[in-house]
Amino acid sequence: VYPNIKESWGTFMKYFGRVNPIITYRPIWEQYCYEVLRKFREDNVMYVEFRSILPSLYELDGTVYNPLITAKSYKK
Repeated sequence: VYPNIKESWGTFMKYFGRVNPIITYRPIWEQYCYEVLRKFREDNVMYVEFRSILPSLYELDGTVYNPLITAKSYKK
């Protein structure tokens, strides 16, 4: 279906374009991060190198947070 890495990566990036509005809603972002870490702990994972982006999160009232708030949500 994908003859080269460029085409497969292009399709993969379209996925993120579709889910970005859902996952950057602040409560969902925080719950997702929490659940990922909880599952690692449940599975007795002893080392995690957490690499991520710092998107601008938002609230339904229109508030948009800067990336510093996203970083603080990781700490939370």
